[in-house]
Amino acid sequence: MCCSRENFEEVGPASYPRRVILTAPRVQTRIELNYKDVAVNEPADLTLYEMTAPANVPIVEVDELGNPREGAPR
Repeated sequence: MCCSRENFEEVGPASYPRRVILTAPRVQTRIELNYKDVAVNEPADLTLYEMTAPANVPIVEVDELGNPREGAPR
């Protein structure tokens, strides 16, 4: 798995990436996160991170290399 960070912005005393790209080449997977409205030290709305898989889509946990974890459905 690889991670790259781009478009850094100064927010308060620190610098934060506005874009993070995660790739797992072995499983041909790429996730791109683009951040806007960055706020520092504010409470997060945790409901924004809840995800539900669509019906009939298996959920497979993978390791850092993108391989299914032991016991994961195939």
